[in-house]
Amino acid sequence: EYEKPVLDTIGDPIQQKHIDTLHGFYGGIKPCEKYLKFVLLTGVTKIGKLSVFSALNNLRELTFLKAFSSLCGITEKELHSILEEDIHDLAIANKITDEETLKWIAIEANDKKYKNYAVDKIDNADILYDLVLKSKDNSIKKAAIQKESFTSEEVLKKVAIEDKDEWVKKAAISKINDENTLSVIAQVEENAKVRSLIFDKINNPEILKNILLDSKKADVKTDLISKIDDEKLLSKIAIEDEDKIVRSEAVKKINDEEILLEILNNEEDRFVRQIAVNNLNNPRELIKIALNDEDKFVRKHAMSNDALADEEDFKYLAINSTYEDVALDALEHINKEESFIDILKNAKLSEIRKKTLTNITDLETLIRIVLENKDEEFSLKALGKIKNQKCLIKIYEQNISENISVKAVSKITDQKYLSKVV
Repeated sequence: EYEKPVLDTIGDPIQQKHIDTLHGFYGGIKPCEKYLKFVLLTGVTKIGKLSVFSALNNLRELTFLKAFSSLCGITEKELHSILEEDIHDLAIANKITDEETLKWIAIEANDKKYKNYAVDKIDNADILYDLVLKSKDNSIKKAAIQKESFTSEEVLKKVAIEDKDEWVKKAAISKINDENTLSVIAQVEENAKVRSLIFDKINNPEILKNILLDSKKADVKTDLISKIDDEKLLSKIAIEDEDKIVRSEAVKKINDEEILLEILNNEEDRFVRQIAVNNLNNPRELIKIALNDEDKFVRKHAMSNDALADEEDFKYLAINSTYEDVALDALEHINKEESFIDILKNAKLSEIRKKTLTNITDLETLIRIVLENKDEEFSLKALGKIKNQKCLIKIYEQNISENISVKAVSKITDQKYLSKVV
């Protein structure tokens, strides 16, 4: 062993002489390279920083190379063909079974391969339980749990509740069949993915209902709501729960118009109210909300609900709304000129009446705006859309105001009518 002279003299001044001797010896090898085909140096301890090999610069370390593993270490085959009796003797000496020895290997070994091999060879349930509770290696714990003989629901429950690793928890939960046990785990579990697995395994709707009603954790309740279709229970949660996120998730699944209106009328949170409006399908109720609700965003959701689609409904909103946002939104859904004319005549908001002008081309309506409207600016805009020469001279002759007369004359190009002006 190349390092023995060095190891034997640790702390002794003579050690340096040994190092120098080795250095000289290995240094003498280099000039002889052309005569050497293969040289193998063996030892137990890797020595660095002592310049033993500084004269050699082309050494290749084989210790941890997979291709030389059977040369430098013990293979799994050798472990059983050569050391089987030694493992058995170790078990007897320590008054433990062979599987206890395997458990020790599974817990203490550094090499993952041996740890996995040890777990694979253990079938004793109690040893597997102890291994899972003592091991710090999550993959080993998961492998042990997945063994067929690992059946204790008590240990599985303990692991599912106390272990920190998501995959170990999932492995334990996947083997638990008692739905009441799963319910207990779900109520304390923080990881949403783990909870989802638990809820997928619970088929009893009463158990799910009880978790939903008993849990104090909002995220547990929101996870459960997606799996519950009982509208009566959902309504109770939507109306009574203290957490607005939980209420909103419940409202998303409610289609009963009466319940949705109750929520809309009593709920204080804007977001929850918006969801309730989104789920309504009655245009009459949506119109009432758009006309009367004090919250701009709730009104907006009412206006954007697909159930509100008839142009007559939007015309009604444009005419009767005292909220400019609603009336303007309604105008975006109007296509017929006669609807714009009705809005022009009847809208409660003057700004909305003015907005209709862009969409009106009816000559009679434009003339009436010019002649009857008290807002001169609005009248001038209407006048700007009139090209009929006869109508323009008629407006001029009415002498409504100087600005309107000047504007009307400026648009007359027919000499026949211009002579009347002169």
